[in-house]
Amino acid sequence: MRDGEFDENFTVFNSVSAIKNCLEKKASLSLYVAMIQYGKFDVDFIEECDGSSIDGIRLTFHKYEMDDVFIDADKLIKKGYKVFMQPVGTVTYSDEALLRLISKINTLNPYAFYLVDTLGTMYKNDLLRIFYLVDNNLNKNIFLGFHSHNNLQLSFANAQELMQIDTFRTIIIDSTVFGMGRGAGNLNTELITQFINKQFEHIYDNLEIIEIIDEYIKPLKSVYSWGYEAPYYVASITGCHPDYATFLMNKQTMKNKRYLFSFK
Repeated sequence: MRDGEFDENFTVFNSVSAIKNCLEKKASLSLYVAMIQYGKFDVDFIEECDGSSIDGIRLTFHKYEMDDVFIDADKLIKKGYKVFMQPVGTVTYSDEALLRLISKINTLNPYAFYLVDTLGTMYKNDLLRIFYLVDNNLNKNIFLGFHSHNNLQLSFANAQELMQIDTFRTIIIDSTVFGMGRGAGNLNTELITQFINKQFEHIYDNLEIIEIIDEYIKPLKSVYSWGYEAPYYVASITGCHPDYATFLMNKQTMKNKRYLFSFK
């Protein structure tokens, strides 16, 4: 969600009612959630949650916004929404800063707290270090989510690792069909559902997901490209936002070696 005029051709909404108009019928076992980047939308104008539109809001924020974002988060909770707190680039937090953030999260007591691999730089050891630090200090009733980007092709491996940890906490794994997402994309839904079917319980019909890919997603991918590319890899290892990689790729005048020097 974002302040400004609403264009029905985009999934950027300026009100909860605009989202409601896109939901023909709410599935009873599903949660419908919108995302707000802190500072891009005035939450005072969000309607009270009445169950007819979205159920929750993902609130993303940068480290320097950590002390201010909780004001908006508290307002959203009081309006009846399930709030998902998502710190951008969680791996960049020191242990001290992360513990300070968790302390504030515990006071707020939102629906979920996320590990966010914004630049796709998180390796297994990074994931496990942060997970155990959070899991051991976060209120036990708060769900723990994982949102990854696939710059280093590690989204699927990290998701598998996280799902096999022995914990009583409810874990949320974000994924998108065919890995659709900005830049290198996100964890593929069809991969993680197959893993769940094989390792835990056969509860997903992957043929339906394949039909979604064939009918809806592949035509989009031919117009709006996403997925692993060398420039996104370079952006990740240099700690650079993928938008820079996208910009340089669109110029179509640079080789991979020059990307590296550009990001440095």
